[in-house]
Formats: sequence, structure tokens, C-alpha cells
Amino acid sequence: MSDLDATGQDELLDGLLGDFLDESDQLLRQLTDNLLQLDGWVRSLENDHHQHCDEQLLNEMFRSAHSLKGLSAMLGLDDINNLTHKIENVFDAARKRELTVGSDVVELMFMGVDQLVALIDVLKDPSADPVESDAVLDGIHQLLESAGAARERTSQADAERLLADAPEPSDGEPPPAAEQDRSTEQGCSAELT
Repeated sequence: MSDLDATGQDELLDGLLGDFLDESDQLLRQLTDNLLQLDGWVRSLENDHHQHCDEQLLNEMFRSAHSLKGLSAMLGLDDINNLTHKIENVFDAARKRELTVGSDVVELMFMGVDQLVALIDVLKDPSADPVESDAVLDGIHQLLESAGAARERTSQADAERLLADAPEPSDGEPPPAAEQDRSTEQGCSAELT
């Protein structure tokens, strides 16, 4: 490989990494905003509730995690990919009603997002201390196991099928009246402040 080829590859990788950092910041900001909504909903309920959260909110969180997982896989960012895969599994289990979202789930997801931010910060500053995510990964594994929702690692094609099954987010149009009534009953709507 010539020096010119190596320089071109380095520039391409730097460009891809820059794009990843921009996109991941947006996805993590959206995920954090959604988690804050979810946290508000959970805090408004009794500790032993068995209500299910608004599917649109869960789908948005699933999509954010799924997008970040796919982007990290393309760049070979295994630590980010592995953690995002686990977070995606939690949101998938919740939207399939295999997992009831309570304060423990929300707290664990906040910890997972914090770990993702730290892992991405290391990409921005390679001299930063390495990030250890084992405790969060173990917590997510135990959560999914206890709910009977643990899954084997899936291929990208499997994940794409899951994503295709998720309803598309609305384009600002209000949901049909039946859906509005259901989300009000569940108390988990995008209107929480």
C-alpha cells in the first residue's frame, strides 16, 4: 500500500469517526430526553405497578439504541456496540411487554447511557482513562434474565427485521382517538415534563 493510499484511508476513517461522533451525540441526547420522560412517568406511579409505557416512546428509545448499535458495528467499535445491543434488548423487551419498566430499569438505562457517553468520550480523547462497562452489562443481563427476556446476540439482519416490525414514529400527527385514550390511561406520553 502506498503512502497516498494509507493517507486516503486515514482521512476516510477520520471522516467516518467524525460522522459517528456527531450522530452518536444526537442519538444519545434523544435517548436521554426519552429516558427523562420515562423517569417522570415511572415516578408518577406506585412502586409495584404493572402498567406498560407508551409504545411510541419505547419505539423511539429502541430506534435510537438500534441506530447507535448499527453505526458502532460499522466502525468496529465493539465496546459501544455490545453495550448498545444490551440497552436495545431492554427497550425491545419492554415494548413486547416482557419487562415492566420501573425505577430500577430506568436507573439502569441511565447508567448504560452514561457508560456510552464515557466510551464515546474516549474516542474523542484517546488519552482519557479506559471505561469499564462490565457492571452495567451484568446488571442488564440480570434484569433481562429475571424477566425471562434474555436473548442471544442477533445478527444485523435479525435486528433489521425487529426494527421493520416496529411502527414508524408519527410525523407530528396526533394518534387516533383510541391510542390517545390508551396512552393517557398508561400515563406515559411524550407530553410529560
